Amino acid sequence: MAAQVRRFAAGLGEASRAYKETWDRCVHIELQKVPSTTTPKDIRRALGHARLQGVSDVAIIYRGFRPTNRALLTLVHNSYLRQNLKALEKLTLVGLPIESEPVLLSSSEAQESQARQRGSKGRADAAQRGAITGDGPNGGVPNNGKNVVVWGLPPRIHSDIFRELLTGFKLAELDQGPDIMRVHSEEDLKVSKWLIHMKSESEAHRLVRRLHLRHFQPDRHGSEFVMRADIVY
Repeated sequence: MAAQVRRFAAGLGEASRAYKETWDRCVHIELQKVPSTTTPKDIRRALGHARLQGVSDVAIIYRGFRPTNRALLTLVHNSYLRQNLKALEKLTLVGLPIESEPVLLSSSEAQESQARQRGSKGRADAAQRGAITGDGPNGGVPNNGKNVVVWGLPPRIHSDIFRELLTGFKLAELDQGPDIMRVHSEEDLKVSKWLIHMKSESEAHRLVRRLHLRHFQPDRHGSEFVMRADIVY
């Protein structure tokens, strides 16, 4: 979901009528100062210890498929908001205090999130439009721990050459074939970024171990291109 999270502008004790209406519709909480290595499973475990209720989804918020030290909680109903915010006041992750605040997603953001999760074809269509940028909760792709982002490769590398790096790995065989797509990014035009959907979480981790911090074709490019690889949760 490329959508950006819109924060409430007013404090809880100074709610105007419009603000109160917004508050009454809110079903999301943003966690801040989340360690970059934290996974959704880590957060769910901490939420269980803090006895939060009514949490239907936990998503790491990314920018360009890189963690932003924020996460988004989705509640099944607005009635859980106040009690969960209270419970979050003492939440810690790996011993570090976490901040939280209610946030509101627009209807267009919600629709965009749904469109991005229509399987292989939906993601491929989004990539064609330049819509997959790796921004927002889950980086805009389904959260299953099987997605790997690889960047630092030559900017004009052909997909067939990139595919050679994946020889021996099991990719997800979906209705439109293996999910391999170029990620459109404006942050660094000197390198390219790719998203791969693996068959399993173990294969995703194996691919990261194989590619991360390795030089791409060192016999041809020397040390010019250093690949980075990470799991997208």
